[in-house]
Amino acid sequence: MPRVPPHLRRQTCESSLRIDIRQLRRGGLLRPGNHLAGDFSCGGVPIARVDVAVETDAVQLSFIWCPLGASELPRYSQRVAITWTTHDHLPHHRPAAYPWFLCPAVASNGQPCGRCALLYAVDRPGFACRICQRLSYTVEQESRSNRILRRARKTRRRLGGNLNLRDPLPARPKGMHRSTYNRLWGKAPLAAERWIGQLAWRR
Repeated sequence: MPRVPPHLRRQTCESSLRIDIRQLRRGGLLRPGNHLAGDFSCGGVPIARVDVAVETDAVQLSFIWCPLGASELPRYSQRVAITWTTHDHLPHHRPAAYPWFLCPAVASNGQPCGRCALLYAVDRPGFACRICQRLSYTVEQESRSNRILRRARKTRRRLGGNLNLRDPLPARPKGMHRSTYNRLWGKAPLAAERWIGQLAWRR
């Protein structure tokens, strides 16, 4: 049975527009004065365009939301503050500064929400964190059999095999430690048996 009844399912993070500040940092894009632009589509249909202007302690988001069936494309603007934290207590690592968005939404207790790495936009204008947008992850709404199948396929991918659980497992990939291969090789058949057993139980 599904973990969440269909009428109670929420929109997922994976199906929502999102901006990841970690990707911006890794790409060296969080320099004041930078201007970025991105188009978002769903099934090949454009649904939004977002322009990001980087400031010293914030990003200015200017986006056009394209709801289905709308003839006009209004433009919205939103400023999102950025804060930085330094982690200098990790052994064998040099101190580094990490950026965070400050969620522009207000939490249910009336206080500012807090920091987050990702901002999401759903079926209405405005970006906010996952909690404020009431989003869930896809895996939280999976059925038990789908969850078991996903884990079994994940193990096969790590071994370099295909997704068909009935196909034999490949030889040890080049560069993989023998103990890792043996451990995964032992897990893969067990995961496949669990999935087959789950299908038999559902019948």
